[in-house]
Amino acid sequence: IRLRISPGVMDDNGEITGTVVSSYYNGDGAIEGFEEGNYYAIVEGKNADQVVGIVVVEGEDPRWSGVTTRETGGFILKRKKASTN
Repeated sequence: IRLRISPGVMDDNGEITGTVVSSYYNGDGAIEGFEEGNYYAIVEGKNADQVVGIVVVEGEDPRWSGVTTRETGGFILKRKKASTN
């Protein structure tokens, strides 16, 4: 799943909303789109050193006709302190 990061996804409150996509290689070795969706996150922590959010994606399951998949997951990104060595 790839997050599409672009200008304007974060507001003044530190809330972030954007889109995500995923793809796979089909039986012929060609890349095909699989899922699309959104991510929702907030910037938090001392000195805004953390991002916490969720990802929700949906797509048509290529194994069966008329079957839609939905996946939901969470993430935490933490900025690592720079080494002073």
